[in-house]
Amino acid sequence: MTIRLEGQLYKTDPWVAELFTDILNAIGGAATPAELHRALLRLCMQGRRPDLRRYFSWGFDRDRFWLRQRLDPKTVGTASHRLLAVTSYDKTDISSQIN
Repeated sequence: MTIRLEGQLYKTDPWVAELFTDILNAIGGAATPAELHRALLRLCMQGRRPDLRRYFSWGFDRDRFWLRQRLDPKTVGTASHRLLAVTSYDKTDISSQIN
């Protein structure tokens, strides 16, 4: 798995850095996209902290996971750039390792 940072994290709220760290830990602990999805849903559970979905949006394109930051937790809009992308690759496929 390769994590590519594609933009900067904006500290729009005191929770942003901590929630982003939680996301990075979830990525690092997941062996598959399904495990990552389950870990992110656990982070969204009520009563834990502010709802992760208020601060970030994410999705999957085939085997790639992408993350965008919401600049205002009260709106559905996101930053114009992706914050990061995660690409899974087979170690025998050298072309997918070139950045």
